[in-house]
Amino acid sequence: MNINKIRVVFYKVLQVTVFMTVLAISTALTVNLFSSFSDDPIQKILWIVLGCTIEIASVYFLSLAKAYFEKETWGKVLVFTFTYLALSTVSLISNTGYSLSSIETKNNQVALAIETSDTTNIDRKISNLEEAIEEAKIDREDLRTQKRELPADWDTRKKVLSEAIDEKTKSIDKMNNELDELYTTKQGLVKEESIESVGSRDIFSALGNDKLDGNSVRLYLMLFISFIIEVVKALTCGTYPLKEEEENIEEVTPEPVVVQEEPIIPEPKNTFQMNIDKAEMFKYIDALMADGIERLRQDQAISEETGIPLLRCKSYRKQLLAMSYDNKPLMQSKRGVGSWANYPKKTIVKLLDIQQKLNIA
Repeated sequence: MNINKIRVVFYKVLQVTVFMTVLAISTALTVNLFSSFSDDPIQKILWIVLGCTIEIASVYFLSLAKAYFEKETWGKVLVFTFTYLALSTVSLISNTGYSLSSIETKNNQVALAIETSDTTNIDRKISNLEEAIEEAKIDREDLRTQKRELPADWDTRKKVLSEAIDEKTKSIDKMNNELDELYTTKQGLVKEESIESVGSRDIFSALGNDKLDGNSVRLYLMLFISFIIEVVKALTCGTYPLKEEEENIEEVTPEPVVVQEEPIIPEPKNTFQMNIDKAEMFKYIDALMADGIERLRQDQAISEETGIPLLRCKSYRKQLLAMSYDNKPLMQSKRGVGSWANYPKKTIVKLLDIQQKLNIA
């Protein structure tokens, strides 16, 4: 198999693979955001269909813009390019919206987890303090009982017990004050610092600074990735295969093609100086007339198949259209109809061979 054909096929497959991958990613992000617009099953399906339609339509209009750019139809190029840019902007916003919704969801989850954790800690402290207060009250009552049961002349012992009772009372008052503060904190729990998402704490927070928090880093990174997706999609998108009939304003009936038998060819007049690589020219003619003489193939397809540069393909076609035999062009082309040959391939090759020999002579 020709190495040029293998290379062309490989790069074509690679291009299609990359294009389908980025299109699938972009569509998935758009559909994910659109599907969140409604909880109703029917509306959700409609939103999903709309998201897929926007992605497919943007690619379709881009391929049309590329096709008309090659044909230098600038009006249509501007219309289709503007339409593509409008649809791709929707796709870009959708991709960014996915990142924003992800950040919001993570923040809510973390906020709830932190709030629950703080409340649990306060409840545990309150419970411990209440138990400590009750134990202190019991100890104080024991001391008071011991003081009442002492004989009247035991003044020193009574003084010691009184001091211990005062210390217990002060301790109980202090714990009551702490308990009141905990209740106040529990009722008015307010988080003053912004809460970053769990996924951002390690990587995105490290990338941020005092002016740019982790969520902002995530948002800008997603914007950049979305932009790269759109650029790759635009570069790898193929060209829409326009039919020449689409450019015709009114229907044109082609002249009937008369296939002549192989003539006895005299030496033609050297009226056209060919500038060709003989082997490459014949290779081009083989691909050009592969579908018969009634309809010649496009140069773009021939270039991709044979590996002959597109500019040389167009040069060969121009030379063939300019040549004639027996006052009849070898090939003809008409706007809205296409191109066709007036002689079989074998005859044209023989005429070119003779013409080249005359040029060399």
